[in-house]
Amino acid sequence: MKSKRIAFLTLALFATLHFQSSTVCAQGPLAPPGVPAPTMKTLNQIEPRIPISSVPYVITNAGSYYLTTNLTVINSVSIAISIQTSDVTLDFCGWTLDGAGLAIVGVQAVSMTNITVTGGAVRRFQGNGVNVNYVTGAVITRMQLIGNDTGLGFAGGARIEDCLAVANANHGFVGQYNSIPGSILRRCRAIGNGVTGIIAQHALIEDCLATQNGTGFVASGGLTTSHGLNRCVALANTNAGFSLENGQARDCVAIENGTGFNLVQRGTLLGCTALNNQTGFVATVGGVIRGSLIQGNRSSGGVVSNNCIVAANQFSDNATVTTTQPSLQILGSGNQILDNSIQGTNDYAIVCFPTNNVFLRNVATGHALLGYNVTSTGNLISVASGTDSATNTNPHVNFSVP
Repeated sequence: MKSKRIAFLTLALFATLHFQSSTVCAQGPLAPPGVPAPTMKTLNQIEPRIPISSVPYVITNAGSYYLTTNLTVINSVSIAISIQTSDVTLDFCGWTLDGAGLAIVGVQAVSMTNITVTGGAVRRFQGNGVNVNYVTGAVITRMQLIGNDTGLGFAGGARIEDCLAVANANHGFVGQYNSIPGSILRRCRAIGNGVTGIIAQHALIEDCLATQNGTGFVASGGLTTSHGLNRCVALANTNAGFSLENGQARDCVAIENGTGFNLVQRGTLLGCTALNNQTGFVATVGGVIRGSLIQGNRSSGGVVSNNCIVAANQFSDNATVTTTQPSLQILGSGNQILDNSIQGTNDYAIVCFPTNNVFLRNVATGHALLGYNVTSTGNLISVASGTDSATNTNPHVNFSVP
């Protein structure tokens, strides 16, 4: 009985092995029929690119173009690379386009849309290095604009990022309104341009630097959160670090300029710093200076004319060269001077001879003569000084502390 059982199991095992062997063999040969074919597309299949190896060059078809080498203009021409259609990307691939003083414009597009220029340098052109003044939706990134008349001209709606404008005879960057607001400049630098580093209308300018230009920044039409200047630095510009007309600067810094901030009309400073300029700020009509640090400016901390608000600022050690000048000078009427802390060893904290101004809750400390040299007739001001400072209970009084 036992031997029959063993024989049965042996037969069953043999049948199973034979079935599996037959199944494997039925699958056919394992060797591949040939070399595997490519499964990925080439770059040209994804985005056909057209080389540019000489100038002048005219682009008449939409697409992607790239420079193959450094290109230099050898004869007098108007435009080195002329873009005459929309939907074009021009990649410099790290190369330089050199006008050699013979050409007027390096790269130009007129009345087009969706133009991108990126990744190279444009130098020594008699006009603009790159001119997209009449382009809607231009994108300019990682470009160096060197030794032209003007580095870059752009229109409303453009996006300019990570660009450098150096030693251009007039302007580094010039943005026009063209009825389309909303240009954006980010992380750009303007260095040593003859007239202005960056000019823009109705634009948002963020994290940019302007140094050693005639004027650092000129901005207008930026009183909304989507426009104006944020976290920008103006350093050692001959005239103003920032010039604002209906413009707003937030968290910006002006250091060692002629005037730190020039508020031409309705300019606004919020949380800014004016440090070691000739004059910290000048506000003409309707200016607002709030929550800012005004320190170490040689002639005066600030000068205001008419209908301005100067509130909750810290003035420190201004008028360090011309000590007879005040930390804050009022030249007009309708101004509100509120809640400021004014410290210094110059003669006066505030000087004001015109009338119809309001002074509330300011604190002046350390000045040589008077905290406030203000005409009392016609101005709203109450001052507590000396021992009266400790006992005065008027919630709106201005304090003067030795």
